[in-house]
Parts: sequence; structure tokens; C-alpha cells
Amino acid sequence: MVLGIDASNLTEYGGLNHLLSILSYPEIIKKYGFKKVIIWCDVKIINLIYKDDLYKIVCIKNNNLFKRLLWQRYNLSLQAVKECDIVFAPGGVYISKYKPYALCVSHLYPYKNIIRMLEAFKNAMDNTGVKLKLLIAGNRDYKDYDNQILSTIEMLSIQESVCLLGSVSKKELRFLYSNCEIMIFPSPFENFAYTLVEAMACGAPIVSSNTTAMPETCRDAALYFDPYNTKEMEDKISLLLANETLRKTISKKSILRANELPDYEQVTIKILDIMKNLVYQNKNK
Repeated sequence: MVLGIDASNLTEYGGLNHLLSILSYPEIIKKYGFKKVIIWCDVKIINLIYKDDLYKIVCIKNNNLFKRLLWQRYNLSLQAVKECDIVFAPGGVYISKYKPYALCVSHLYPYKNIIRMLEAFKNAMDNTGVKLKLLIAGNRDYKDYDNQILSTIEMLSIQESVCLLGSVSKKELRFLYSNCEIMIFPSPFENFAYTLVEAMACGAPIVSSNTTAMPETCRDAALYFDPYNTKEMEDKISLLLANETLRKTISKKSILRANELPDYEQVTIKILDIMKNLVYQNKNK
């Protein structure tokens, strides 16, 4: 994969220091499947960047507001479409719309069913001929399972198709939900699948496990599969990938379903009402 970094606005302070720290570990970047990193930056920071064959540095002269806007709104998109699988703007968002992607939002814990999803996704791409990235956003704190995921990606030969984003901000997450081709939710166990509520609010076409809270959360705004049946998961992913009309239909249903659900204030009031009634009932026994 090719990673693009738009550092054209960074000239000093924390954002630049953080980026320079990341770039000082090219071997780690390579480990995650990136074969080249293109860095667009101001001439002032070129000499600060760690030198490695992995990096291609492009000087951008954004010395006034108009040039910065022209670069970010037009020229960056043109270059990224041609060269990059994903573009990262420090302090901005992951701009993954340049190439179609499926999305999974999940912390990487064993019960989240990520490995079975990887197998189903790979088979679905083979079956449909659809080529897109799978972006997985979520904490990678469980190191043993993280290593199992990386091994599975290598075993399935899908290093070019899968990107583990780690934790992302709410702003980044909203962008990812809003621009994905499909959203895959493979977890068998959730008390309340708030991730699905977020995805529906952004109109994501969802394919989800059919267990615990998921059907109650989405109702008819998703396709469902048995999370323990890799073939069934594969078939439902294939169906959604291959049918644009179905994706648009589920996307519309997602927004409608999200609007039916109560917000935090309404839920808080309802819970407090229940508590108050329980106290009142106990006092009158």
C-alpha cells in the first residue's frame, strides 16, 4: 500500500513533532504493509524528516491562504487519486474516499470475531471480483490477538487490501462511516451496539451479525449473518458488495432507523423515571 501524508500546513509545534516521531520508525511503518510513503510538506521541514528509502518528499509552497486552499481542495486530490491508497492529514482526517473501502469499527479483542471476518471478506472479494480496501478502526491493545490478525492477513495474502487504522477521532470516524461502501459488524456479543447507531446515523450500508442486540438495534436497516458461519458471512458481504441498489436501499433505511432511536437525553430521562418509580414503589410497600 502507498500512504500519503499531507503535512503542508505543519511548520512548528506539537503536530509537527508528533509527525516527525512517527516518521522516525520506517521499519514499523513497513511492517503494516506500506511500501511507500509520500509526504507533501513545506520546504522548512524537509531537512527535519528522517531519511529513508521508504519516503518520497514533495515540497509544497503554501505561503498564503489561497495557495493552501487550492492545494487542499484540488491539487492534493488529483495527486492522491493517482498515487495513494490512503492519505493522512495530521490534525485532519483519513481521506480514504480516493479508493473504495469497506469499514469495520471494532476494538481488536478476541471475541470481536475479526479473524473470521477477514476470511469472509477475502472470499467475498474473490467471488464478486470487487476490489476494495478493508479499513479496521479500533484500539489494538490486545497484542496477542493483534499478532494473530496480522498473521491471518499474511496467510490470506491480503496485505494490500487491509489497513489497521488503530484508534481514530470522532471526526475521523464520522468521515469513515459516511464514505464507506459497506460497514461490516462481525461481533457476536454486544449489550448495546452503539457502533451500529453511529453508522446508521451516517447512512452506512450495514452487514451485521444476527445475535444479541444487533437485530434489535438495526431492525431492517442491515443484512444479517450468523457470526459463527464464515460462509454465511461471506455470502451476505458478497450480496451487498455486488448490488449497488441494495446498498442504497439499506443506506436510506439506516438513516430512518437512526432517527427512530432516542438520544442520550431521552434515555437519561427514561432511566431516571424508572429509578424514581422503583423508589416510590419500595416506599409504599
